[in-house]
Amino acid sequence: MNKKKIIIFLAVLAAVILAAAVLTAALLLPRFLDRGPASGPTGGAAPSGSAVNVNAAPPASAPGTSANVNAAPPAPAAPPAPRAVLGQANTAGLKPFTIDPPIGDIYRIWYVAADDALLLAVVEPGGMRTIWKKDADGGLKQVLAENARAGDIFLEGDSRGRVYAGFDDPGSLYRSEDGGETWRRVMDAMDGTFWAIADDGLGTIYGTQHAWNSAILYRSVDDGLTWDAWRDFHKIYPEEAVTYAAGDDRFRLRHLHGVIYHDGRLYVGTGDVARFTAMTADGGATWTKVWNEGFTAGTVLHTGDDLLLGPDRLQAHGLAIYDPALKATEEVWSPIPYGYSGYTYSLIDVGGTYYAAFHTESNEVSTFSGKYGVIASPNGYAWYPLFEMGPVTNNARSDMFLVAGRGTIYFSMDGSLYAFDPLAWWWFDFHQPFGSKKK
Repeated sequence: MNKKKIIIFLAVLAAVILAAAVLTAALLLPRFLDRGPASGPTGGAAPSGSAVNVNAAPPASAPGTSANVNAAPPAPAAPPAPRAVLGQANTAGLKPFTIDPPIGDIYRIWYVAADDALLLAVVEPGGMRTIWKKDADGGLKQVLAENARAGDIFLEGDSRGRVYAGFDDPGSLYRSEDGGETWRRVMDAMDGTFWAIADDGLGTIYGTQHAWNSAILYRSVDDGLTWDAWRDFHKIYPEEAVTYAAGDDRFRLRHLHGVIYHDGRLYVGTGDVARFTAMTADGGATWTKVWNEGFTAGTVLHTGDDLLLGPDRLQAHGLAIYDPALKATEEVWSPIPYGYSGYTYSLIDVGGTYYAAFHTESNEVSTFSGKYGVIASPNGYAWYPLFEMGPVTNNARSDMFLVAGRGTIYFSMDGSLYAFDPLAWWWFDFHQPFGSKKK
């Protein structure tokens, strides 16, 4: 074989080998990417303000350092290493939003899908309670201002795209039809403000009163334009409308919390000492207790009529599922074995994956320093640690609220705003649950 033929032969052989390699990569790469990498390094900690992919594979962690809590372990079959405890300054996997100049402390948040924008309930540095709007292009503006008095701020939307903002003291409620651009006052002189709203999708809306000593379920039958005091839970449960301690004027049933309307049934959570969840299936004529905890947040499970309910109590009840067909409530996750405090103000369903935010409260630190953070579930039954922070070591509150945006989950915590990516379906294959029940 002469030299020219040898060169041609080698070139053809190289081309065949290259074609085989390309074909192999084309067949295997999609499967590799779809399941997530089993091992391999990633970059270092992301700089402030940059996006972090919570589904990325982890770097190896030296002893005593914090690992990425959302990362897959080196191999699917191996049990994951002990989870790192995150402090507030080390919220790996969260994208912090830096607002400069600062507008104040951010509490409740609401996503306006039509505008791809975020509404923020804010207490400004001077104490003014306001609503701000953050647009998709980064623009930020104040859209509503009430006053500088102390008190709660309510912010939530209904299923028909209207948004409501409420302010304790003076007890005002505002309504917006254009994503928060303009507001109309629809209620005055309410004691307290709303905790939550729920609607039937046809123009009837229910609002739970969160006040010092009043537990009224409000109702609107005209898309939130006017409201009436529909049901007084002190009259429905007079045995709970009594003070719970000598020298203390607070009633056992002080106010209302969560509310859900689904399939003709209305569910309401109560607080503060007399905590339970009540349900009516006959338009409010009769009520039945379905859980011995007053839920503060909840959602309908993605797969049917069952309700996923969140608690409001220190180291007691956990997450529960109510089955209306069986008329039974099952607690599926407890905060007690894992050192979580047990208060949840936010529980959301994002495409069949559930996220619950648990926070601490300032009045508990002297006796219990609980962990706080976000846990996640693929089905409502098995729960996994996602962002774990604390335990707190000072007299501080860690209010936390979640809302789903377009390909993003927004997260307010301790007055600041963050975001993180929704979990990929395979994330749960590479992590182990707390030990709660699977279904």
